[in-house]
Order: sequence, then C-alpha cells, then structure tokens
Amino acid sequence: MENLRKGTLTLISVALIGLVSICLALSPITSISIKSSGRIIVCIPFDNCNQVGDWKIYSSGDSQAPGFNTLEVDTADKMEGSSSLKGTFAADGPNYGGSFSKSNGTFWDLTATPLLRVWMKINQTMPSQFKLDMVCSNPWQIFSYNILDQLVVGEWREVTVDLRLPNSGPSGKLPRLNETHHLGFSCWNTPITSPLVFWWDNITLWTGPYIPPQLEITPTSETVVVNETATFSVWVLGGEPPYTYQWFVNETMQQGQSSNTFVFQSSTTGIFNVTSRVTDNQGNSTTISAFVAVLSTPPPQPPIPSGFNYFKSEVRAVGVAYVWGENTNFSLIAQTLFDYGINTAYVDVSKLYLTGYDRVWRGTLNNLTYHRIFIDECHKRGISVFASLVTMYEAPTSPDMRTLTSTGYIDFLDITKPAAREMLKAIIETLARDYDFDGINIDYIRWEDRTDMPLGNEARDKFISDTGLTDVNWPTDVLYGGRYFWQFMNWRANVITELVGDMYRWAKEANPDIVVSICPWEALEDAKWYWVYHIGQHSADMVDKGYCDIVSPMCYDPSAQRVIQEVQWAYDLYVGSTEGKYPLVPWLSHSYFTPQEFATIMSNLKAIGIDGWILLDYNGPGANVPDYPDIRPYLAALHEAGLMQPIWAIQNFTVTINGNTATVSWTTTVPTNATLEYANGKIFYATTSLYQNALYYKDINYNGTNSIKIENSTFSTTHNFTILITDLTCFRIWCTDEAGNATVTSRPILISEIQK
Repeated sequence: MENLRKGTLTLISVALIGLVSICLALSPITSISIKSSGRIIVCIPFDNCNQVGDWKIYSSGDSQAPGFNTLEVDTADKMEGSSSLKGTFAADGPNYGGSFSKSNGTFWDLTATPLLRVWMKINQTMPSQFKLDMVCSNPWQIFSYNILDQLVVGEWREVTVDLRLPNSGPSGKLPRLNETHHLGFSCWNTPITSPLVFWWDNITLWTGPYIPPQLEITPTSETVVVNETATFSVWVLGGEPPYTYQWFVNETMQQGQSSNTFVFQSSTTGIFNVTSRVTDNQGNSTTISAFVAVLSTPPPQPPIPSGFNYFKSEVRAVGVAYVWGENTNFSLIAQTLFDYGINTAYVDVSKLYLTGYDRVWRGTLNNLTYHRIFIDECHKRGISVFASLVTMYEAPTSPDMRTLTSTGYIDFLDITKPAAREMLKAIIETLARDYDFDGINIDYIRWEDRTDMPLGNEARDKFISDTGLTDVNWPTDVLYGGRYFWQFMNWRANVITELVGDMYRWAKEANPDIVVSICPWEALEDAKWYWVYHIGQHSADMVDKGYCDIVSPMCYDPSAQRVIQEVQWAYDLYVGSTEGKYPLVPWLSHSYFTPQEFATIMSNLKAIGIDGWILLDYNGPGANVPDYPDIRPYLAALHEAGLMQPIWAIQNFTVTINGNTATVSWTTTVPTNATLEYANGKIFYATTSLYQNALYYKDINYNGTNSIKIENSTFSTTHNFTILITDLTCFRIWCTDEAGNATVTSRPILISEIQK
C-alpha cells in the first residue's frame, strides 16, 4: 500500500460493535477493552482486519440490550491482508449509528498524528448525514467530518480526514485531540431504517500537513464584581510549537503576561475586551478575544421577611436547574441570590433521578441529597425553595407507564394508568412531606402536541366510564374524523385537570403549608381554546376549580413586546385581572435580551401589576451552566433601574368567626393601607365557550361589580376588619405600601372553608 510506505503512522485497532463504530488504540500489538451497547457477532482485536477474536458484551444499562448493527470479517472483499471489516447499519432495527469510547475514563492522544486514512467501500448510496464523528473532552463535545465526497458506490477509495479540521462542532470549540474518547461512523440526523452496508480496511494515522495555529479561549465571557479576578486560558491546535503568548486588555498589552493563561482584575466597572495573541515557531500569529463584564458590588440586602410566597410584595425567583453534584457550590449560589435580592429559588426535580436512570419504576424513590443541602443553604438566608417537577414528560419505559399513540408508545406518562398515578402520588407526597420545600411547581401538565393520545386500554376504559358512551369503536371513533373525536378532546383535557387536582390535594394532605404553582403555556389572546385542543392543558379550568396557589405561565418569547402581551393575556385568561384570583408569577427567559433591555421589560411588567417573576436559569458563582449567560448583570440592571425595592410581607393572618360576623386581622412588615373585599358569592367566576361547537374552554373573569370593598387608607402595620357573613360569603384582603410600589392580595377565601 502506498500509504504504508511514506510518512509517520501509527497502526490502530478497529472494531464495529453495537452501534457501528471504529475504535482506535494507539499502542501497537495490544488487545483493546471496548464498551459495547449491543450484540457483537465478531470483531478484530488488532491490525488491518487480519485476525479474528471474541469480544465480551457490555452495556451500561442492560446486559441483554439487543444490537441493531452487525459486524463481519469479509475475506473476499478486502484491500490488503486476509480480510476487511464489513459493517451493516440497521441490521436488526432502526438506529442512527453511533460511537464508542476509550475505556476506564482514559483518552487517546491524537495530537501528533491527526491525519486519519482509511480505505472504505460502500455498496449503495449512503444518507447525506453519513459522517465520521469524534467525541472529545469532558463535558462531551462532538465533531463531525464529511466523508461522502470521497466515496463512490461499488469502489474501494482511500478516505483522508484531518481531525484538526472538523466540518461541524460546538461553536467556538476546537477538537481536543489529546482528550479523544469516542470515534465512529454515524447518521445522527437521518434515521437508518433499512440495512446499509459498508467496508473498511487498513486504517492508519499520520502527522499531517502544517496548518496555521487555531485558537480556543476559555471562557468566552465572564462576569465579576470590582476587584474580583477572572482567569482566561487559550488552547492551540495546529501551527508548529513552541508557541509564544501575549495578552491585551482593550488593546493594551499586559506586560509580563506570557503564558497561556491570564488573570484579569479591575477596580472599575465596565465591559473589557481580553485578547490573546499566539505566535508559533514559524512566526505565524493568530488572535482570539473574550470579554469580561465588571459589575459594581450589589447593594446590601435587608433580611427577607417570613410568610407564604403569595403573601409577599413580590416573588423574585430564579430557576436553579442543576442541583445535582458535589462540584456545585450550593452556599455560593444561595448567597449570590440573596446578595441580589432574590427571595425564591426553583430547583428541578427529575423523575429519572428520583426513580432511577434506567427508567424503571420499582416503587421506591432515590434520596435528593444535594437538594437537601441547597434547601438548607437557602433557608439560612430566608430564601424559599420550590421543587419544579416535570410531570408527564420522561416516563419509565414499561408499557404500564407510557402513553400509547396511533404510531406506538412515546415518552409521555399515561396518567390514566394506575402505576403512573401511584408513582406521581409517591413523588408529590415525598416532596411535600419528607423535604423542607416551601412549594411545588407542577410542570409539563400536558400531552404531546398531537390529538391521538392516550390510546391505551386504561384510557379506553376510563373514557367509556367517564363519558357513559358504551358503543365506542376504539380507537377509530376517538381519532380525528371519528364520531367521538370531540368528546375525546374534552375528556383528555379533563383527565389532566383531574390529575392536577389530585396532585394539589396530595401535596396539601402531606403538608398543609406547601404552596402549589402550576406552570402552563403562555396564554393566547385570540385562541383561548388552543392549548385545550392541542395538548389537553385547560389552565383556566384548573384555576376555576382551585387547584393551585400560584399561576406561573411560561412567557419565553424572544420579542419584548410579545412577552408583555403574553403576561397581559395570562392575566385576562388565567386569573381574571391584575390582582386576580391567584398571583401570576411568569417564567421569563432573560437570555434573549441585554440586561438593559430586560430591565425595560420588567419595568413594563411592573407597571401592569405583575405579582413576581421567575428567571430561567441561574448561571454564575457556584455553578457553570454551559452556553447560558451569567445572571448577575441582569439582576444588577434591575437594581440600577430601581426595580428591586425591599420585600415586605403579610403576616399573622387570622379569621375569627362569631355567629354571623367574621373578624379578619393581619400585620404587615412595613406600613401599608388595607382593603377587605367581600361578596355573598364568587369574586371570580369562569365563563365557558365552545370551539367548533364542540370543545369546551373557560375564561376566568373578575366579578368586582358584585363585591363590597371596605378601605382603611391610614398606613399602618396592623389591620383588622369585621363584616357580616353568610355561608356563601367570599372575601380577600388587599395591601399597598406607602410608595405604591407593590400591592399584595390574598386568594379569595370562602367562609365555608374556614368553618370546616
């Protein structure tokens, strides 16, 4: 072979296992330990596909996992030696291809030999996404290399790939060839459903030609407060070592900074450009830049007053997505939240973590060790913590859990199945009773965006029982165009509302003080029926039936105007008005905007009368969330805009009933005025409308014309009112601070509830 007679090369071992792949081992004349995700017919332990040996099956989740691809040694069709490797994608089932890893957490170092050459042959047209993939570093970074342009159907061709020059990969990242732990063929974006066959033979590694130095800087952006340090490092790929380094801040060279790392520090605020210039041994230079935002020290924060979240002047919350491991500094996260005036943290609680990542429900729950630590750190500072639970997405794999559709089972929990409900009940009761959470946020209370679910036997039986229809041809009658389609649409929304009611009750029975928030999609002004039809999420019905304490719609639009509109529509549809039936505390994504743009959005939302907000997600001191902005510039911008006044709260709320009168009293942590609103009937009511004359949907409305308001305009920290009552009396209290910055209202309370 010509490529065996020139250059520097390293022989590498090749195998195709489970998902068709190639594995490299750089030490010659050795066997290799390979992890397999499926069945192996045969493999080659060493050198140019000439020897045959047996490999043990290994699977991280299930040793009996079926293999979808096969490998054979082909002694008839080869380039050299006695045989080649013949691989077949989708031999036993659909797949996307894949890769496998260097074992035991070790890496291959391909730095000195980045040019890969392999003789390949295809016997049919391959999918356009057929590529060579390489996975480097930790966390994983996947780089892809085009090879189809070098292949011809029915012919052996030598394919050359320069691993330093991927065709695609993570933005701003270079392949760390010294940290290579996966390598393989794949078709990730094109599912392979019928067998595709290809051969390869005689894989070698070479030094490769000179390429100019390429640079990667880490981090690409950083945020610090004045006098804090930020460390930047630059990594070089290509060029010719040794390298020399220079560093610049706002184009000014930093004297004495000649290593590949640079420590930045500033006593003044602002945005600073940090640039590294690297020159290789041939005199070729390349530059790369990052920036660092230097913030002023946050203003001192007063203690956060105690009280239920919906009795505080504003819920200022941040989603803290990754409360998982020992590398997270929980104390630093909690302190940063407090320093910037945040009074609530929402933490993800994964069903998969609770029940086991093998997606099998065994009736027991794992302990959330790190959640307990984070809750404790937050409570030391007066910060409330909510558990945010993905309810219906990510289901255990067993059929007694998953949702059946017309095209098969999907990864959604079928809440008509007893096992699914039992699991959710155990989770809710455990979170409310056995942890010190202040609240539970119920997320993913919906079906997937399709109308053909759920179709399992349990769904059929419940549909017939709930509707009284006894002549159902299941599932034909309930699919689109079927005679009971609209009954099915109404029913499947009712099933979710019923579940939310049960979850609310389970939580309150386990812990009467727990606060329950629901997390629906954003409201739509001209299509109030839309989510009821498409995903079975009838949020106004949940509110009408009293199945929550807070409503937290997801208003994630990248348009500032649209975000403000979505919040206004949510007030109208979900809670009836500003200062509505329940506090409206939307989820917002600040990452679409600059800090100043986000402060403007928040100013407009506060003018509407917003009850609070939840920012998605935390990134900053104590946690590193890849590709997500540090939250501190956004919180600093809110402070600078005067939008973070100290929190105050309603406390000591009591109702004393004496015959046909009730005395309502409470205190506030700052002087406020006070109003008591009451009516012999509902303060809020729901109107019901029809879509397509068949789908029922509700709209919450304020019934203020029928209520009576008793006001005390004197600002005080103690408040009480006495009113005449009947069993039908409904009341709520209002308070506004002296500056008019915030109004706190209670939910409507029925006298009959108190009498129980």
